[in-house]
Amino acid sequence: MQRIATELQNATGGCFTTKTKSGAILDICTAPGGFLVAAMALNDPSLRIRACPLPFSQGSYKIILPHENNHAIQISYLDITMFAEDMGMGLNEISASHPDHRQFMHAPIYHEGESIRLQTSSFVLALEHLRPGGTLITLLHKIEVWGMACLLQTMSMFSEVRVHKPKSGRANRSFFYVVAKNVQSASREAEVYQAARESGPQSEELVAEFGPRLVKLGRSVCFTQANALAKAPFLRN
Repeated sequence: MQRIATELQNATGGCFTTKTKSGAILDICTAPGGFLVAAMALNDPSLRIRACPLPFSQGSYKIILPHENNHAIQISYLDITMFAEDMGMGLNEISASHPDHRQFMHAPIYHEGESIRLQTSSFVLALEHLRPGGTLITLLHKIEVWGMACLLQTMSMFSEVRVHKPKSGRANRSFFYVVAKNVQSASREAEVYQAARESGPQSEELVAEFGPRLVKLGRSVCFTQANALAKAPFLRN
């Protein structure tokens, strides 16, 4: 992860470097913490960090971040998909018959459906806590699918979006990183995304308005994965 962080830092013009000396980073899906280790090495020692890995009982890895006796680092072992109030819901709105009813949390903090829930929770929390003009870094999969096209178009409405497919690790997989700089987290577009709108644009509308930009963003991602797949041992005769 630290090799990937270094590659991202160089490819995006310093995505891990905070704008102010006493900057702050919120890492929503932390474990094991390789990105934060890289960020600490690139910033002032006064960098403040809030990290939210899963509890160990739910499969979290051990945190490699040197956080003992460091008051600038706060680690909370929590499942972010249980932050009901951050998602705009009160506990009285959650059915008592829900299997996880008792696990939902009401106090905000500073199969396919599960991945969508995690993605939505991550973006809502990031936009709630990110300062206007800050940087958002996230890992996504399959840049060619409809949902990713809609997401990238939406993010482009309130930030400067770049994508990068690392060559230093698992390049034959479908994942890629989005680096959104100068995020206007308090803008109307960001608020629209936080509301997790259900209806996306019509396909013709997206292609006309965002198609050329999507092709430009996706070209390097697809080429990097294609080159890695061509060399993959499991595809050799």
